Amino acid sequence: MTTILLIALTLMSEARGECSKGRQAVASVIWNRAHERKQSWDDICLAPRQFSYWDSHQPTEALAKEWQEEAPEVFEECMQLAESMVTYEFTPVVDANHFYNPRLASPYCKDRLTNVQIIGNHLFGKL
Repeated sequence: MTTILLIALTLMSEARGECSKGRQAVASVIWNRAHERKQSWDDICLAPRQFSYWDSHQPTEALAKEWQEEAPEVFEECMQLAESMVTYEFTPVVDANHFYNPRLASPYCKDRLTNVQIIGNHLFGKL
């Protein structure tokens, strides 16, 4: 699996039901973490307990095909975002390195987040 496809699938897994800015904000979290931690895109996307979908699923070509058929426009947007990230043409829309959906999660760090912004169903902030 290519890095671009892995990033796109991570965006789909976390924000396919969100608005475009929500997907850009999740991409920003991946971008910010990679640069802050000096880690690869793959390491950031697949880190345990970071992007919850990957805690119980595997990114596969079959999953990519399924999501591409389910939401072709969103999938294409996620692919374009991922490509802009790996070619360093991406500009983050938030300064966040963490995000969560407060209806679905209550992370240990939520009270320590600064510069919190709400975009769609997610809260974005920086630790």
